[in-house]
Amino acid sequence: MLELEDHYSVLGIGPAASAEEVRRAYRKLVLDYHPDRLQRLPKATLKIAEEKVKQINWAYEVLGNAERRRRYNSLWRTNYSLPKPLVDPASINWSDV
Repeated sequence: MLELEDHYSVLGIGPAASAEEVRRAYRKLVLDYHPDRLQRLPKATLKIAEEKVKQINWAYEVLGNAERRRRYNSLWRTNYSLPKPLVDPASINWSDV
């Protein structure tokens, strides 16, 4: 099965987020993790920040484009949504319990 990165969790938003919320989350995270703003930190930490910015950019590239987001959502729902219950709750006779 295809390993699908959860772009929503990378940006810290939910699947119901508007395009504006996606953009705001992206901009905030890029500012927080951009290596140019973290120059005083050790090199190892800068490498981690660079990787995080790459993840953030990729998530925004997918979720910031309406068509890509639509296609991603169809895959995301099958990988990250809650499983359907095995028994329909409406069919349970609660008086027998």
